[in-house]
Amino acid sequence: MRPCFGFLLTWPHRLAGAAKALAFGSLLSLAALSGAYAAECHDVSQGEPSVLEGLLSARVFAGPPNFEDVSKGDQPEPGYLLKLDMPICLTGDEDFTDPDDMFDEVQVVPTEATQARMDDLTGKRVRVELENPMPAHTGHHYRPLVAWVAAIEAR
Repeated sequence: MRPCFGFLLTWPHRLAGAAKALAFGSLLSLAALSGAYAAECHDVSQGEPSVLEGLLSARVFAGPPNFEDVSKGDQPEPGYLLKLDMPICLTGDEDFTDPDDMFDEVQVVPTEATQARMDDLTGKRVRVELENPMPAHTGHHYRPLVAWVAAIEAR
């Protein structure tokens, strides 16, 4: 039996094809990722988003007069944050939204009907139904999106 070294002649060509396939696959992956991010851009002028999921946490924010530091005299403002699994963006308000600004935390505000349930679910993964979502535009808004919680459930 004689050794065959013919594969040495075709190996560089096959490698080039594999490299092309890898590059093409990478481009498709990037396109899919960018499409996923684009799909997660919510239009606040249309009442979006209406439902989000993530990890609910409670936090004390610094309020007036300086909105900087509670230990330096600013009024404490307790609030809730929803940490999303993937970043989102906002459109629909040319003064306060920019689709290029991606973020993964939302300030969620309890209603009288949802306050106790939000307290119970703090530190847990939740699904929230939102109402009145709006872009942040005052010192009392601590994340790019502020929305009131109409309903909440554990996930």
